[in-house]
Amino acid sequence: PGLKVTKRDGTNEPFDADKLLVALRRVCAHRTNVSDDDLRRISRDIEATLVDGGRKSIAWSDIVGLALDRLRNVDGICAQRLAANYTDESGAVRFEREAKAAPTPQLGLPLPEED
Repeated sequence: PGLKVTKRDGTNEPFDADKLLVALRRVCAHRTNVSDDDLRRISRDIEATLVDGGRKSIAWSDIVGLALDRLRNVDGICAQRLAANYTDESGAVRFEREAKAAPTPQLGLPLPEED
């Protein structure tokens, strides 16, 4: 009903529950305890939540958060797989396409002390 998703790059596209379902299937692949009906139910529930919220536009990160909440109740491994794609080490949803590399400490021998 006219719900738009604001993507990472700032563009908008219509919300597509089928696209969400494909993403859920991808992260739940090879998990025998998660049925396709479970994933359809999650997708429909997320769509209903978004429509009932009355907003015309939603950020992709909000959809990821809703999916994570629901997947945790169905299968923790699937939720971890989804989180690995969209969250940083602190558990917050990443907004950049690539995670920023943290400066790493120098490896090897210690630097000589100056006299």
